Amino acid sequence: MGAPEPAAAHHRPKDAMTARVVRGDRIAWVRGLDTVEGMPDGYTGNLGPEAELADTYSRWEQKTLLDDPETTRRIDLVRLLPGFTDPGPAYHDSVEECLVLEGGCEIDGEGAVEAGDYFWRPPGWVHAARAPAGFLGLLMQEGISAGDASGPATRRVRPPEDLGRNALFNDPERSIGPRGWIRRLPTSLMPWIPATAIAPGEEWIRNLDHPSLSLKILSTNWTTGARSLLARFQPGYRDPAPHRLGRRLIAYVVSGTVTVDAASAAAGDLVDIQADSFPLTLSSPHGAEVFIKLGSR
Repeated sequence: MGAPEPAAAHHRPKDAMTARVVRGDRIAWVRGLDTVEGMPDGYTGNLGPEAELADTYSRWEQKTLLDDPETTRRIDLVRLLPGFTDPGPAYHDSVEECLVLEGGCEIDGEGAVEAGDYFWRPPGWVHAARAPAGFLGLLMQEGISAGDASGPATRRVRPPEDLGRNALFNDPERSIGPRGWIRRLPTSLMPWIPATAIAPGEEWIRNLDHPSLSLKILSTNWTTGARSLLARFQPGYRDPAPHRLGRRLIAYVVSGTVTVDAASAAAGDLVDIQADSFPLTLSSPHGAEVFIKLGSR
């Protein structure tokens, strides 16, 4: 008898998808109060003074790349036109995470962020944003996640005197959550760490093309293993063999192109690979820089 066919190859249908690619250039920008219609119920009635909303949201544009109605997790590409000002201070029951791509934002109660900066804000912290010169960023609401102590995506209006305070928790440890409060992380000042220098003890990294990959770790939940990071794929990157990541991986292509089996993703695209995906091969013939959200172990 010959050697048995590998189980994964035997059970995998020919047309099985290993990843879902959301083409950012095929999604139209939505501006104004139309953006509110796609927001979770927790936003309704909590956007601020009604008289100011039309003007405020005339300077807000977004492309929704991921929207999970069950957990309310969402990932939006948000563009704030010059002069945008929040109608008032507010907090979220969800973790809010952001990678600033262009321009900058002044966040009352926290400080300023600019292109290349990253933040992870735990639930409850009261803030208000302004973008005098404009802003483009990948803005994420974590939604319901017990592991990251995150509730549903909401917006709760608060008075100005609450700016910089946590409206949900008085306890300092609970207020910062399991990843801490990362107000501003300038990724441009972080070194690229070769993947060969990171112990490949986790399944997701074990079978990657280590010599052609380097990482910047932005935030980590040391209990669950969930993390956010930047990855740089050198031109010619290719995994040695098909493999399972073993966790959900959501990736936004900042520059260049990456390919998951036969599905290619370019700058502005989102790739969503489920934890139980079929074995796959990642490659990047011309190189890429990618923001990655890695799920729990």
